[in-house]
Amino acid sequence: MKKIFTLIAAMMLFVGGAFAERETELTFTEGHTLLISTLDAAGATDADIVRFYIQITADGDDVSRQGWGIGGFANSDNWTPKVEWQGKAGKSWTQEHTVAEIKEIAGTEPGQYHDIGITVNIYNDCKVEKVTLVQEGDPVEVETTAIWEGESVFGNWANGFSVAADKFASAKAGDAIEFVYTTDTEGDGTTKPTWWQIKTIYADTETTLEGNASELNSYGCATVSSGSTSYKITLTETDVANLKQKGLFANGYFLVVTKANLIQATGINAIEAAKPVQNNMMYNLAGQKVGAGYKGIVIKNGKKVIVK
Repeated sequence: MKKIFTLIAAMMLFVGGAFAERETELTFTEGHTLLISTLDAAGATDADIVRFYIQITADGDDVSRQGWGIGGFANSDNWTPKVEWQGKAGKSWTQEHTVAEIKEIAGTEPGQYHDIGITVNIYNDCKVEKVTLVQEGDPVEVETTAIWEGESVFGNWANGFSVAADKFASAKAGDAIEFVYTTDTEGDGTTKPTWWQIKTIYADTETTLEGNASELNSYGCATVSSGSTSYKITLTETDVANLKQKGLFANGYFLVVTKANLIQATGINAIEAAKPVQNNMMYNLAGQKVGAGYKGIVIKNGKKVIVK
């Protein structure tokens, strides 16, 4: 019987699982214009993600400006960005936008030189290496296991904690490490600045995990945002091999870390049904019922839709 994911299945996934990604590379016209017809041909929905892979191109000694160019995209004949990007010095990175965002900027009228779409423009020794469409694949159940718990106050790099190698015995590429923390205090009640950092290395080395390399600043640290409570690193094959042999060490600045989790995919979570639910009720991504005035992404009749 054909698998049909009902509203109940969707709600179960948000509680205990996640969707796998399907990533399809798209084609730029003339190297800088993404046409809406290209998205349509790929079967894109408004809730899908367009991911831009941005690469540092300069080989010069001055890396301070590489990746810091303000860029972004506008409609297909406009070189002045309506959506702005700012990168990370010396690092390649990715930018993500919903298909709905892309379509809103693109508008509905063809330009003088291109069909309906967006023109990408970035500066300071960067280029868009590729652009992809990210869609939901099969739903995947995940299992979260605590591999460290306590209270580690990250301040002036003086503190940190280790996770033993045997905690990664079952790890595989595609799993993730999640760090749970607060950014409210430095541990002594003093006021902190507006940035917080976490550094993760293979124990007994100064080598950072490969899986988050594109997110690190010049100090080898990931900067986390105000009000955030967790940070995840998706593990590569290299990460898994090193962690199983050496374990992990984490420290940083102005964070109080309370837990580290290993998040692993465990299998497909699907429900067989004769037909999808058709009751027109709407639920948010937490599975809570919402009314007609709600705006944003909702689950309706077993599908994700955007309500504007």
